[in-house]
Amino acid sequence: DDHDRSNRYVARDFGQNYLSTVQEEGNPIIFTNGDNDTFPLWYNQETEGFRTDVRVCNLSYLQTDWYIDQMKRQAYDSPAVPIDWSRLEYVQGHNEAVAIRPEVMESIKNFYKQNPEDAVREFGENPYELKNILKYWVRSKNDDLKVIPTDSIVMKVDKEAVRRSGMMIPGDSIPDYMHISLKGKRALYKSELMMLEMLAEANWERPIYMAVSVGTENHLGMGNHFVQEGLTYRFTPFDTEKTGVKLDSEKMYDNLMNKFKFGGIDKEGIYIDENAMRMCYSHRRIFSQLIGQLIREGKTDKAKAALEYAEKMIPAYNVPYDWQNGAMQMAEAYYQLGEKEKGDNIMKALADKAVEYLTWYLSLDDQRFAMSSHEVVDYQLPILSTEVKLMQKYNSELAPVYDSKLNELYQMCVDRMK
Repeated sequence: DDHDRSNRYVARDFGQNYLSTVQEEGNPIIFTNGDNDTFPLWYNQETEGFRTDVRVCNLSYLQTDWYIDQMKRQAYDSPAVPIDWSRLEYVQGHNEAVAIRPEVMESIKNFYKQNPEDAVREFGENPYELKNILKYWVRSKNDDLKVIPTDSIVMKVDKEAVRRSGMMIPGDSIPDYMHISLKGKRALYKSELMMLEMLAEANWERPIYMAVSVGTENHLGMGNHFVQEGLTYRFTPFDTEKTGVKLDSEKMYDNLMNKFKFGGIDKEGIYIDENAMRMCYSHRRIFSQLIGQLIREGKTDKAKAALEYAEKMIPAYNVPYDWQNGAMQMAEAYYQLGEKEKGDNIMKALADKAVEYLTWYLSLDDQRFAMSSHEVVDYQLPILSTEVKLMQKYNSELAPVYDSKLNELYQMCVDRMK
């Protein structure tokens, strides 16, 4: 029916948006993990013939030999991914997990001091270097050497390759090494080893991305090397904690404003199911991230344009404002840009929702209210409090109204909990 068709359009277009985010040159690779960030992309490539130069690599499957086989073959217009292992090295039962043993490094250091020529021949020039670890340790035929001998890997950076890559280069220098911390991890699993292998072999000339929907537990501790360009993070050799640049505003602006499609969710009254709504929330969030960065960079005209476009393409009458979907950040952006009335409209919707939830909880009988106290104390009250503080920060006329309401509801909750 029309509702099912509408949600299929949303899923199709949002799948295209993932693919649109990545660079148009270099046969990029994008890591995904779940159904919603994988199947719409495959559909777009298989059925729509869209961005067939991109290799979608699902991390959930990358733990299996049959899927690695697929990745090592051309698909559509995308060449094989850069995995140089023989099948015997990743077949089921081999290299399923490799232990991380940083205590081994001390004896390796001593070996280099005492027998430098033998050490270089056996373990390479730099025992911390990613390619050497993969070649001499992980892929060793000696089972005693099948460990990761450090929890602090480095990867030598080909600076000319970085300059040719098309990635944003913050500042005026490129680091000699990229540092990958494995601290806190006890082992690397096959999918993680394959990620590192691709990163080492791609040498920045084949862009590699991570979908924003992939959980941080699958980032392999490299989140501080990600630069967001839309619905994806790009792997870079730069430490964003040092550069302070976590988002490429120019690329992201172009992607969101000129390349993204929105499945007709601006059509009033359209039904959006739970899965499609989560994707709508994700799109509003990335708009809010972009807008905040544009304001920080002093690009207020672009920030205003992005705000208006987000409101038009992801309208509140179909995708309600919510604490979790970037709406408050958009309200603050309106305040910062001098659009107080528009900021107030969003904040009123958010505060009314929090008040409605709290009022409903207070209407429950004592037993049910007690069962819900965690939601009230740890979630709804702090949300309303944060919203009131933002209104106060920008001298909104709504602030005293909702501050009074917050105090009233807080006291009612305290009284019910006695």
